[in-house]
Amino acid sequence: MEMMAAGAAQAKLGIYKIEELKVVLPPLPLQKQIAAVLGRYDALLENYQQQVAALECLAQEVYQEWFVRGRGLGIATGAKKELPAGWRAGKLREVLDFYIGGGWGQEEPDDAHTVGGHVVRGTDIPNLKKGQVNLDVYRYHKASNMGSRELRAGDIVFEVSGGSTDQGLGRNVLLTDEALARFGDKVMPASFCKLIRADQAKISPYYLQQLLDHLLATQEMAQFEVQSTGISNFQFEDFIDYQPVVIPAMEAMDRFDKLVGPMYKKIGILSTQMATLRATRDALLPRLLSGQLAVEALATAEA
Repeated sequence: MEMMAAGAAQAKLGIYKIEELKVVLPPLPLQKQIAAVLGRYDALLENYQQQVAALECLAQEVYQEWFVRGRGLGIATGAKKELPAGWRAGKLREVLDFYIGGGWGQEEPDDAHTVGGHVVRGTDIPNLKKGQVNLDVYRYHKASNMGSRELRAGDIVFEVSGGSTDQGLGRNVLLTDEALARFGDKVMPASFCKLIRADQAKISPYYLQQLLDHLLATQEMAQFEVQSTGISNFQFEDFIDYQPVVIPAMEAMDRFDKLVGPMYKKIGILSTQMATLRATRDALLPRLLSGQLAVEALATAEA
């Protein structure tokens, strides 16, 4: 289909071209057997996806219960104005250890752009939060750019430009060891995003990511979004200067980490298993269609 698409600025694939594609049509009983085999993989993938969604919701609920409603730690922060002992109010900037804008690099290496690496775009964030990595955007970067922007576990990718009328800026995702391992190479945020690194002596990366999600969901971030020339831009410096945050005592955040950290790790493990399942399923189809692998033999082996 990519070879058939035409267009100078933007590729276009006409319906009439799709209708001309030749496809293999095995006998209907064999089609049904192949669909049944692949359907078992799809069912398992759906089960894993449901587990990932449940873990995401659970981590959000723990954050809401502990730090928004204030009940999970045996305190009622929502019922009284003073903060618990050891907690304090501050601004977002003071809990950040490091932040920097992303980069884009170029498609081919040259004398200046020698370091290859994947790029995480804003559009990749929703799937990446579910553990699905996009390996299609691989580019070459200056060594200095990659050196200052390479993502590591605990970093957050934050979208600061682009957006749409239906999707505000501020989408973000926390990178885990499992996600970075699936990329299999260096990774950096795209130029429309920022790398945010928490000061872990003051704040937990898990807490920071959930806080950003909460500010996005409640539209508290919207006041820092400015639209010009059709593209929205996020006033990040103003955001971190003026956004008030509650900084819990480290004991509270340690307890939070011990509870939600395994949830993030489980999401990473399930996502790795899903990637393996998808690759296996996709490799099976051409082999089953060609007869290289007999459906009956596979069904017997699975049984």
